[in-house]
Amino acid sequence: MNAESSAPFNWRSPFDLNHPAGGMLSGVVAGLIAGVITGIAARLVMRIIALMLGASPIFTITGTLAILKYGAIFGVIIGIIFGFFQPFFSGSIIRKGLKYGLFWSVAMAAIQYFSRDAFTEAPLPVILPLFAVLPLIYGLALGWIIIRLIPKDQRSGNKFDHEQTKRRHAQA
Repeated sequence: MNAESSAPFNWRSPFDLNHPAGGMLSGVVAGLIAGVITGIAARLVMRIIALMLGASPIFTITGTLAILKYGAIFGVIIGIIFGFFQPFFSGSIIRKGLKYGLFWSVAMAAIQYFSRDAFTEAPLPVILPLFAVLPLIYGLALGWIIIRLIPKDQRSGNKFDHEQTKRRHAQA
C-alpha cells in the first residue's frame, strides 16, 4: 500500500464517545487508571484515620496492593457505567466526571452513615468527608483521563450535547 491510498491511523478513534463501544472502552481505560489513583488516595485516608485514632498505622505491601487491586476493579466497573451513560448528560467531560463522582460520593456517605458500627472509635463527622472525597477524586480523574483519550473534536462534550445545544438555540 502506498501513502496515498492508506488512511493514517488515529489512535484516539476507538475512544469515540458517540459510539457505545467507544464510550465503554474509554470508561474501562480511564476507570482503571482513575481507580488506581483513588486507591492511593484511599490508602492515605486510612492513614489519616489511623493517626486520628492514635493507632500505629502499619502499611504492608500486600494490604496496599489489595487496596489498589480493588480500586482498579471497581474503577473499571464504575468507568464502564460512566462510559455508557455519559452521552445522555450535558456539559464537558470533566463536569460529567465530577457529577458522577458526586453521585457516588453521596451513595458512599449514605452507606457509611447507616453502617456506623464499622467506625465506632472515630467521629462520624470526620470520617464521612474523608471517605466522601474519594469518589470526587475518582470522577475528576476519570474526566481528565477521558479528555486525554478522546478525539479532539469531542473535548468540550460529545455530538449529542452539541445537537441538544443547537436545538435549544433554534427554539429560543
